[in-house]
Amino acid sequence: MKRKTLKEFRKPRQSNYLAAFFPLLVLALAVLGSAIGRARTNQTNVSVGSRAVQSLSPEAVQTTSGDGLWTTVKPGTEAQQKRADIRSFGMASLNRKALAAILSDAPMEFSEAAAHKQTILTLPTPDGRFVRFAIFESTIMAPALAARFPEIRTYAGQGIDDPTATTRFDLTPQGFHAIFLSQQGTILIEPENKATTENYIVYFQRDVILGFVQCELTDNKQEEGNPSHLTGGPGSQYTPAVFSGTTLRTYRLAVAATAEYTQTYGGGTVNGALAAITTTINLVDAIYERDLAIRLTLIANETSIIFTDSATDGYTSDSVGSMINENQTKLDSVIGSANYDVGHVFDGRVQAGGFSWQGLASIGAICVAGAKARGVDIFRSIGPSVLYAYYSAAHELGHQFGATHTFNTNTGLCASGRTASTAYEPSSGSTIMAYRLACSPDDLNSTDTYFHNNSIDQIANFTAIGNGNSCATQLPTSNNPPAVDAGKSYTIPMGTPFSLTASGADPDGDALTFGWEEFDLGTAAPPDTDDGSRPIFRSFAPTTNPSRTFPRLQDILSGLSTLGESLPVTTRAMNFRVTARDNRASGGGVNSAATQVSSRADSGPFTVTQPTAGTTWAAGTNQTVTWNVANTNNAPVNCAGVKITLSTDGGSTFPIVLANETSNDGTETLTLPGTPSGNARIKVEAVGNIFFNLSRSFTITGSTNPAPLIGGFSPATGPVGTVVSISGINFISPSVVSFNGVGASFTVNSTTQITATVPNGATTGPITIT
Repeated sequence: MKRKTLKEFRKPRQSNYLAAFFPLLVLALAVLGSAIGRARTNQTNVSVGSRAVQSLSPEAVQTTSGDGLWTTVKPGTEAQQKRADIRSFGMASLNRKALAAILSDAPMEFSEAAAHKQTILTLPTPDGRFVRFAIFESTIMAPALAARFPEIRTYAGQGIDDPTATTRFDLTPQGFHAIFLSQQGTILIEPENKATTENYIVYFQRDVILGFVQCELTDNKQEEGNPSHLTGGPGSQYTPAVFSGTTLRTYRLAVAATAEYTQTYGGGTVNGALAAITTTINLVDAIYERDLAIRLTLIANETSIIFTDSATDGYTSDSVGSMINENQTKLDSVIGSANYDVGHVFDGRVQAGGFSWQGLASIGAICVAGAKARGVDIFRSIGPSVLYAYYSAAHELGHQFGATHTFNTNTGLCASGRTASTAYEPSSGSTIMAYRLACSPDDLNSTDTYFHNNSIDQIANFTAIGNGNSCATQLPTSNNPPAVDAGKSYTIPMGTPFSLTASGADPDGDALTFGWEEFDLGTAAPPDTDDGSRPIFRSFAPTTNPSRTFPRLQDILSGLSTLGESLPVTTRAMNFRVTARDNRASGGGVNSAATQVSSRADSGPFTVTQPTAGTTWAAGTNQTVTWNVANTNNAPVNCAGVKITLSTDGGSTFPIVLANETSNDGTETLTLPGTPSGNARIKVEAVGNIFFNLSRSFTITGSTNPAPLIGGFSPATGPVGTVVSISGINFISPSVVSFNGVGASFTVNSTTQITATVPNGATTGPITIT
């Protein structure tokens, strides 16, 4: 390979002249005036559709929220001891008078007022910050039930600081309870204890310490919700049979409460149990509305199936096998089969250890007479907390809506619960239809508040074109699902990291999030490593970033592996789906796309071999980067060129282009810029493909370079549209190239070369780079 050297440039005399015809432009040299290493903010903006989306950007840390609603409180030792079931949490006191004033101004959902006014409410975060939501009243009770219990009210809201965030919350005699779903995670708010409705704990769901978890299934119409015919073939663009978002489907839900549940969660009263049930279902609706445009509303006669006497309630408490049949009989006799669409029973008790649940449900039973009440949840906890219950209820109701388990392991309790036809998640899985803490030792220890793409397909298929469509009340939402494309298929070397990038836009301008998931079935785990068929990449929560790196960047940097994340080592096809959500409160729009990545065992691993760990290079010197081509330049990978970039922040970003495209021959000599770092890394990535790898950490010594300096350019004259090659030094992450003040499109080829196109409106004058 030709050795590239940095020649000394003598600044030429500046000469500006106008050519004999217009619009010819003399391309004149100018000294460039931007300092290197400009300060950057922590905020990240990504353009999605017609709106710029920023990550959750709450108010600065302060004692009291801007609306006077919340005041942060430091958790005392007593509070921490009482809530030992949560690893970490914040606390805030609630101004009930201020809350009443805000809620009294909240418009009713889908009303004319809701379309033209905005009522803003803040919610606290675990770190003592406050985030804003535009809220509206959103009832989940039948009108007759709501009229009887005006002290129980439910609301929903859309994020203002982060438009991808949604919330549902309630105000009941038991206090204020909220969930808000965001890119940072699911945050829950609940009273500090049952004795007070003044102080509240605020925590991430991931910080909840769970105990025993077990879900069992019955075989009722399991095939109903499994749309295997929707899977695209190799390299195809999968198209879902139905899209979510245009219609909000509402189902009448009858939730029976055993006397034990009423005693544990409702203080022994019907009214108390109703408040607890409302809180749980309101939180469930937050997920179902965002992912599926489905809402559950409590029936008018809900209080007739809330029991206070265990001797007469007709349920065998703490036995899912008995209660699933008892509930069907009870609801049909008390409520009447025609007066509800789906039924469930809640049971509960206090026991030692972390919070745990056990459930049992029939699959695809919604709207089906004689089966639609076959759903059971038993909640067990140190101190009764209605908030934990929502996750279990969302899981068991998911079965009733046609979804099956998504985990692929067969260890622990997962051995009997694995569904081979939908086992898309490695290990225990992490999404709602997976298991957590039931599959030891093959457990991801992660409880994510969203449905896997397969679960969305199953439920959407069942409710739109299956039996679940026969009893739903449908309401147009004026929302439209987003458009999304997963990109083309690729062939990559084995044992090599890669990235997938989707593109998407929302016709309504809603903020989109993207979630990439592998969509393969195979042999059960463990092990969770590649055997040619099984899924090897777990699901992670959606973000506004349409790209995902496999495996996670932190694993690549550390050299350590995460359970549920392993690179392919065989010749195989891996199928991936990306789910785009518009995160619209009251009925989210969801769409999906698919692509395929084929790995080859006869090429790879593609690795960076120089610099090695601990290497020290001096700024401004010529250095040789080497990598193991590993047959990637031959068929079927066929990677002819690579791009080489530099990171000075340990590998988090690679903004400095050392070579925009050079031959994939395993070696390149480059000029190292003046960017001293004690934790630098080199990235070598395929041009026209998706695979890459990183060097180990090394050191760059020396001083920071001065501003960029142009040494020459060619051609010297030309019309608009002329491609100009600019040479010089210190072209480190330039943001603007301009011709006499007019910005131009450009490509950084290296730290010593840029190509730019003369823009419209440019006139004779200097070239500047900043």
